[in-house]
Amino acid sequence: MTRKYLSIITLPFVGESSEHRFDGEFMSIILNIPAIVRISVVFVFVLIIIRKNISLGNAFILGAILTGALFGLKPTGMLNSMAGSVVMPKTLSLAVMVTLILVLSGSLE
Repeated sequence: MTRKYLSIITLPFVGESSEHRFDGEFMSIILNIPAIVRISVVFVFVLIIIRKNISLGNAFILGAILTGALFGLKPTGMLNSMAGSVVMPKTLSLAVMVTLILVLSGSLE
């Protein structure tokens, strides 16, 4: 089952296009590491950055960039993916829910 989203930007998915992925010996070594290990590295990286008092938003953006790099995306592929995810309905509804939670918690104080 495929889902269609109204989007101006096409997202480069793994295996769809090689123009958005790095090639080379170093990347072949990185891509042979299991995905769970790469995600764990990103998780620890984000925790360390948050511990160093960097804002949560910046920590998540840096974590997203590191995730893209560890999974072999070129900067153009990362930018396309980030820009495309901003207009997805699930992302927008999640942003609205978080905003409403913050507004309601602020009104209770």
